[in-house]
Amino acid sequence: MRNKLAVKICGMNSQTAIDAAIAGGVDYIGFVFFPPSPRSLTPEIASSLMEKRSDDFKVVAVVVNPSNKLLEEITNHLAPDIFQLHGSETAEDIENIKQKFNTKIIKAIKISEREDFEEVSKFDKIADFLLFDAAAPVNTTHSLPGGNGISFNWNWLNNVSLATPWFLSGGLNINNINEAVQTTGATALDVSSGVEDKAGIKNTQKIIEFMNTVRTL
Repeated sequence: MRNKLAVKICGMNSQTAIDAAIAGGVDYIGFVFFPPSPRSLTPEIASSLMEKRSDDFKVVAVVVNPSNKLLEEITNHLAPDIFQLHGSETAEDIENIKQKFNTKIIKAIKISEREDFEEVSKFDKIADFLLFDAAAPVNTTHSLPGGNGISFNWNWLNNVSLATPWFLSGGLNINNINEAVQTTGATALDVSSGVEDKAGIKNTQKIIEFMNTVRTL
């Protein structure tokens, strides 16, 4: 029986990492289409990495304030199951993208203080999924919209009740996922830097260990 915890591994850019994730029973494979990120790649390359695509997992395209041109290019090459919006997109943007591209939407909400959860009301029931990620540190020159390897206060998610399913993201790794799940009640996890040697370089052994650890929770 499949573990009730769903796992999304984001920022995939190598065949070996993808193969390890698929072998481990990953639920979502995420590709980043945002050039400032060291994990970014082109729709053509993402498509070439997905020759072993199956119904066992969903393909997620991560974008930041995307143009229609970029969304069209990604759709034409990759046909993702889900677009993950990781910028300052609005509820209206979500409705437009869903209508135009007939795809599901994950809306990332960046958390640095409890009040940031007030953003949820804008997207609850509009996005198909929410994703709670730690906000990028303001004093860091090269911080990214996501994948910075930092966490927010998980206690803020304790006893949260949402109509929309959600992912927990931000600084997750094999050493803290048990605490993260116990504290937040998360049923879906998103990991990127926690299975890397450095930004943009996935470690297949860390992917295997992460998936094996999740199975024990």
